[in-house]
Amino acid sequence: MGSTWNYMSVHARGPVRFTSEQELVEIMKRLSLHFENGNKESVTVYDNLPDEYTEKMIKAIVGIEIEVTELDNVCKISQNRDVVSFENIIRELKKQEGDALKIAEIMEARKSSIFQV
Repeated sequence: MGSTWNYMSVHARGPVRFTSEQELVEIMKRLSLHFENGNKESVTVYDNLPDEYTEKMIKAIVGIEIEVTELDNVCKISQNRDVVSFENIIRELKKQEGDALKIAEIMEARKSSIFQV
């Protein structure tokens, strides 16, 4: 199990409605096009996948729609550590790419509000 020293999350609350299978298919079509930047020729766009594959997979997916009435966020970025450990975590995260690097940048930006240095 990995560490939970650093995480940021958003919690959405509200009434949930389950979609019909046809609504779910339409959602999957829009999502696949969105993540393929509108490239309708991509083999990963829903309409280009084999029917036997999509028919099987769509049965294993539950579509939901949430009317968001409340949003909460949690940001835990090693603020329970001492300043030396905090700086070491930043240094190690900066050696990585992607989300780790972004978290290091957020930690640096918030350091002065966490520690009185």
